[in-house]
Amino acid sequence: MSNKSVEKIEEAILPKINSLGYDLEYIEEVKENSRDILRVVIDKKDSSMSSEDCEKVSMAIGEDIDRCMKEKAYVLEVSSAGLEKNLKNIKLYEKYLGSKVYIKLFKKTKLTENLNEKEFEANIINVDKESEKITFKSEKGEQFTLELKDIAASHTVFDFNAFFKANENK
Repeated sequence: MSNKSVEKIEEAILPKINSLGYDLEYIEEVKENSRDILRVVIDKKDSSMSSEDCEKVSMAIGEDIDRCMKEKAYVLEVSSAGLEKNLKNIKLYEKYLGSKVYIKLFKKTKLTENLNEKEFEANIINVDKESEKITFKSEKGEQFTLELKDIAASHTVFDFNAFFKANENK
């Protein structure tokens, strides 16, 4: 699916998703078992997601997506972003500014004196939407900048230890 098609779908469904109290994380088209799946990934700001949330959004946006997809056969899948959010576009890096993220590059790269890896964790400290460059701080405190196009995959890192520690006395 072209970027224009995704933009057209996003433009059509974003107001409804937002009016229901959800954020649109990203839209992607994937092929699974020879079926075209249109995946719409959503999140809630201040609470956890349920399957009912995904169903509500699916029902609200289905007709809008049908109009955008015209005659193309597809399966609509509305899902939660989960605890560790995939960072599929520059807007998501901006949204999760300050967060610790896992990063996988296309190839091993020397980023700092102490960081010469293909996969690592770092904190997002700056996002330049214009140039699509993201600045990170390594676990050793070193800063480096990557272009979005050099990142093969990335997601936020959920701190399970902090979560359980915060909830052990509740």
